[in-house]
Amino acid sequence: MESPGVLVVGETPSLGRSITDLLESGDVPVQYVIELAHEMPFSDLASRFPVVVAACNGLYCTTARRWTRGELPNVELVVVGSRDPVVLSDGAVHRVPLPLLPAQFLRLIRELLDPPNGSRVLRRVERGTTERAPKRGGANRAPGSERGVRVNPAPLTLQIGHHP
Repeated sequence: MESPGVLVVGETPSLGRSITDLLESGDVPVQYVIELAHEMPFSDLASRFPVVVAACNGLYCTTARRWTRGELPNVELVVVGSRDPVVLSDGAVHRVPLPLLPAQFLRLIRELLDPPNGSRVLRRVERGTTERAPKRGGANRAPGSERGVRVNPAPLTLQIGHHP
């Protein structure tokens, strides 16, 4: 059986395919879908895809909104490119602005799939920092209950389209 990997939801299809190509080139197990609904039921999504990347370069991100409502339990969510105000206000979402740097993006994904301490509990709590937090099971997180290590990643860049 193949090890669990990353599910890329291409709400912006060209961005989703580019991210899928990047992950495949980095030997990360990945599957691409245009809509998250193709992966129902969500109750066991984490066993199949512990990391979901929502590629949505717009003002509304359906995948992230489902995650913030607790519909995707125990899944690490990375949102690339979205300017959705709900996503921007949720400190537990790993937000990656565009343009992104491929090497740093791959490092983030690999750390989420196989963190150094063996437990998948990293959460982005504010832009530029990451702390350890309890696993998300759809329950409300108590503010200030997180303890952990701060990381200050550099901005990520991904160039899409034709270059001169």
